[in-house]
Amino acid sequence: MTKDSRLSPGEARTRQRQRRQIIYIGIAAFLGAVIGGTTGIFDQGDGNLFAGNWGDLSLPPGVAIALTMALVLSFFALPLYGFTQIDDYKREMIIAWLRG
Repeated sequence: MTKDSRLSPGEARTRQRQRRQIIYIGIAAFLGAVIGGTTGIFDQGDGNLFAGNWGDLSLPPGVAIALTMALVLSFFALPLYGFTQIDDYKREMIIAWLRG
């Protein structure tokens, strides 16, 4: 008998949701690390993000386009996918919260 076989259906669903949330956060962290690492590796300018020398930062065009696509994926596509995976009641509560 496994640990999950003794759980009620609600508890099993909650654990499944928690596992999915951990995986989702892991993917987001991985994408952030890839985007940040790529920016650091391919930076060709003398700029510094922390000092505010944004004008001196430069990237090759192909890397900039790839990073833009990764940012669009991580900021829009993944959250929208996650929003479709929640139940109706939770979705309505989030929409009510966003409306203020």
